[in-house]
Amino acid sequence: MDFLAVSLLVLLNGVTTNANWMYLSLSSVNKQGTIDCHSISNINQEHKRICKNQPEVMRTVGRGIKVAIDECQRQFFRERWNCPVMESSSPHSVFGPTLDRGTKETAFIHAITSAGVAFSVTDSCSKGIFPNCDKCDKIKKGSVDKSGEWKWGDCNVNVYDGLTFAEEFIDSAEAYVERIRRSRRKYLRKIMNLHNNGAGRLALLDSMMSVCGCTGVSGSCATKVCQRIMPPFKTVGEHIKKLYKTPVKMSTSRRGRKQIREAKVSKARQLIYFEKSPNYCFSDKKRGVLGISGRVCNISSTEVGSCRILCCGHGYNIQIRRNVKRCNCKFKWCCNVDCDICESLEEVHTCK
Repeated sequence: MDFLAVSLLVLLNGVTTNANWMYLSLSSVNKQGTIDCHSISNINQEHKRICKNQPEVMRTVGRGIKVAIDECQRQFFRERWNCPVMESSSPHSVFGPTLDRGTKETAFIHAITSAGVAFSVTDSCSKGIFPNCDKCDKIKKGSVDKSGEWKWGDCNVNVYDGLTFAEEFIDSAEAYVERIRRSRRKYLRKIMNLHNNGAGRLALLDSMMSVCGCTGVSGSCATKVCQRIMPPFKTVGEHIKKLYKTPVKMSTSRRGRKQIREAKVSKARQLIYFEKSPNYCFSDKKRGVLGISGRVCNISSTEVGSCRILCCGHGYNIQIRRNVKRCNCKFKWCCNVDCDICESLEEVHTCK
């Protein structure tokens, strides 16, 4: 699904006068890529200002969200919760009621989304298409390590501007966390969201890569020059998935600033949650749980994605699928390609 060309709902999970969920709808992106900022509802004034003055920034944010959604679904496509998105627009987000909860799945979504925006901004910055940022990290330029064996090159990817923008843009929706302390659950979720947003950005920072090459006369390696580059977003997603497997449960007995301080300091690079995940085996539309019925499973596997694990013990259906494709293609002078039509039958197993 192309959320930029069709309908992209970017979760910002903030507070408005009419609802507790604030979302950004880029449903008015036309074929020329123009955004109608007036059609975006329930977002704060800062986001509206950015949309009006710098629409290219909103497109970059949109690309970051799409990268994050694609990676989330790639990471979980064999699991009971497979990062589903809601096809129709809703007052929640593309992830539906999942983001109303304080589960580790909610934590993953916030982390991967924040990392995706930072990744997209950094990429656009390095290509010179993002405004008001430096293409290169000048701090490390030409500096030599303590051993003297290598030095930083002239242009290292400037991830810091991307991280800063993502923090300001995504986290601004959580700015009123102190004002809703009368609702204990909402307050906990705000703390959790802010923390996991930051953990996602740190995952991008920790995933940065260095590539090195030799320089010197006649091919000698007199000096080794290294440059810092961004990894494929797949690498960032895998890093965050590891954090998802070892989340830390929040101490709900703590209150106020002490709770925020403990979350930021002691577990900065871990995902935090405070609520048990629902049973993803059974459909529960009110809670945004689709269940496992109809999911394709692997009958020959005993690991994640196998029929035994994915289908929750409910069993599976067997369908015979007929595949037709071109085969045995040969080039014929001149200038045709002749192919046979080959048919095959394939067993497809789906959870009951």
